[in-house]
Amino acid sequence: TTKFAHHGMRGTALPPMDTGVRWRVGGEAEVTWQVENNHGGGYSYRLCPAAEPLTEACFQRHPLDFVRDRQGIVFRNGTVLPVKGVFVTAGTH
Repeated sequence: TTKFAHHGMRGTALPPMDTGVRWRVGGEAEVTWQVENNHGGGYSYRLCPAAEPLTEACFQRHPLDFVRDRQGIVFRNGTVLPVKGVFVTAGTH
């Protein structure tokens, strides 16, 4: 949940906002995502610099690396079960 946007909003339509978050090149960020129906596929995180047009090509040029030794399942009560991640680079964008 965030006060800056809601589900369904187009990120490209949001005005620039100071969220207080400062990202550092080469830094690490903890992220989570939720799957309700396991499709068996993978996922990736990618960013497009604010100074570039928001296109798929831009996002494909800027993939983020995973911290490979820190994966886990987060349960509703907040506990984390560490798991060994599976990472695939061939055939991905």
